[in-house]
Amino acid sequence: MGFEPTVIPTYKIGAFDRSATSADCERTCLQTPADAILGAMIARAQQADLDDVLPLVAGYRSFYEQSADPRGERAFVERCLRDETSVMFLARIDDRAVGFVQLFPTYSTVHLGPSFVLEDLFVVSDARRSGVASALLDRAVEFAREAGAVGMFLETAQDNVAAQTLYRRKGWRLEDRFLKFNARL
Repeated sequence: MGFEPTVIPTYKIGAFDRSATSADCERTCLQTPADAILGAMIARAQQADLDDVLPLVAGYRSFYEQSADPRGERAFVERCLRDETSVMFLARIDDRAVGFVQLFPTYSTVHLGPSFVLEDLFVVSDARRSGVASALLDRAVEFAREAGAVGMFLETAQDNVAAQTLYRRKGWRLEDRFLKFNARL
């Protein structure tokens, strides 16, 4: 029963990335307004959006090879929306939910302020490469700035090259100072 630490590509933006200036982030993170992308509308998810969010969460979990758990997914998302333990933005094209991003608040003692973990970013397959993921990422960064966050970070699978390409293009930098370890609970 040995514990194997996992190293996952971790990307950071904002105060965590000492090499990026706020001007760099402005240029790279906020280039694509959501309303310019095939009529995409991005809005903060509310409890009334639960049934639209659930298929996206199921798709996200399936992408990461997790077994379907409709009851668990419903309970988790419902709790996040009800208790506002996370911030979720939902992308729609022609009233169809096509993607979401979910942020969880945390704090940085090093930078003495709030930060956000970008935990989930998912777009349905037929809406990929249309700018939806980019717009969701932009909205997440915009929200974090509005909230006064000192930084944001995310992780992605080592083989998720498309996501890594997007993050780099949007000004996110691969973490090169710290390793990430996971504990089995």
